[in-house]
Amino acid sequence: MNIFTTESQVYTQLLQEVTAATVMHMRVLLSTKVEGWGLRLVTSAIYRGVGKAGIEQSIAPFSSAAAKDPGASRRKMAGKLSAEDRESALKPLLGSGWSMVEKRDAIYKEFLFKDFNEAFGFMSRTALLAEKMDHHPEWFNVYNKVQVTLSSHDVNGLSQRDIKLASFMDKAAVTV
Repeated sequence: MNIFTTESQVYTQLLQEVTAATVMHMRVLLSTKVEGWGLRLVTSAIYRGVGKAGIEQSIAPFSSAAAKDPGASRRKMAGKLSAEDRESALKPLLGSGWSMVEKRDAIYKEFLFKDFNEAFGFMSRTALLAEKMDHHPEWFNVYNKVQVTLSSHDVNGLSQRDIKLASFMDKAAVTV
């Protein structure tokens, strides 16, 4: 692997290598070459077919839409689940393997996959939706295992965004 002196050189090189690659191959290229350099933004840009200009725009200055428009995430902010909403929203999730986190208003689930490739594919699909929602999971991955905790920090507890992301993750785990 070449040593790159600037982030721009990394992305230029990636674009040259990625043009003929499959989506799975892109995931591997990105995970090995852009470690710690705004991977989710680059992955998202390539999935959307944005191209070089779009990627450069997405990575500079490594900020999300919320940073460009500080009010954006506040406008989309979901409130903490009410007692009635909690019961109806959590029932299907608790039945599908999610559990309540002790001493915290959060839900947790461990997903197991055939191998690392499936686990990473699941995380990539989830990351794309999470970025669109401006709602990011707390997660940990080792080989074929992905452990996830969901809670909305801005409301200090569970919100409708957690329910939506958990439901998506359940579906994504089955279709990987």
